[in-house]
Amino acid sequence: MIKRHMKTGAAVVLAGALFAAGGMGTATAAKMISGSDIEDNSITAQQLAGGSVGESELKNGVLKGVKGEKGDDGKRGPKGDTGPQGPAGESGAAGAEGVRGLQGADGAPGPQGIPGAQGPQGPQGPAGDPASDVAGTVAGYLTTDPALINQIGGTFSTRATELGTLTLPAGTYVLTGNAFFGSQVAVSGKTRLQLALRTVAGEDVGTCFTGATSQLANRETTCSTTRVVEFASTTVVRVLGFGYADDQGSADGGKFGVVSYVTAVRA
Repeated sequence: MIKRHMKTGAAVVLAGALFAAGGMGTATAAKMISGSDIEDNSITAQQLAGGSVGESELKNGVLKGVKGEKGDDGKRGPKGDTGPQGPAGESGAAGAEGVRGLQGADGAPGPQGIPGAQGPQGPQGPAGDPASDVAGTVAGYLTTDPALINQIGGTFSTRATELGTLTLPAGTYVLTGNAFFGSQVAVSGKTRLQLALRTVAGEDVGTCFTGATSQLANRETTCSTTRVVEFASTTVVRVLGFGYADDQGSADGGKFGVVSYVTAVRA
């Protein structure tokens, strides 16, 4: 609704409109209509055509600022729902393994340390079991001193010349004997010389004979024997020299020297 303070301006406008109409055809319309001719609040905003009253038709100061009504405070809108959590990001690919470096060169050897003091000697171990000795090892060895075959012919058990002895533990052996005979002077040429290996009990564990000897002085002849023997206990082996003449004689006694070699190897 147009307030009262707009009455004067509206009257002016209306008067101008009526004046214009009178100028077009009636003399009575020439009378000016002032604001006093219009009753307060008789012209409503609905009776004014849109845009009919402009700023140019209003007198300065006619319209005073109208304080607008206080609007309602806007209400805070509801809190929005929390959006769903986004998917977790993918893990980055593992980095490539670095290249292994080259192995460094070996360092120079350090100086040799000072040798430690010699420790005390340990107690002597028990004697080994002969039966457990390794096969092929030499268990006994004998080289007799040069000797003369003093007696030729007759009974061996009473007339043989003993050259030495060899003691062997219980066990099985390859027993070997070698004898080298040489004439000191000229001989009959009928004697055959003998090397004999016997136990103390008289058991024959090796025997060999030469052929008939030369009649000349300083002539050599040999014989050898090899036999596998087994001893149940420690045994002493006697080494003996002897000889027989084809004519049963004893003329060559004391004319032949002898050296013998005896070895016993575990079987």
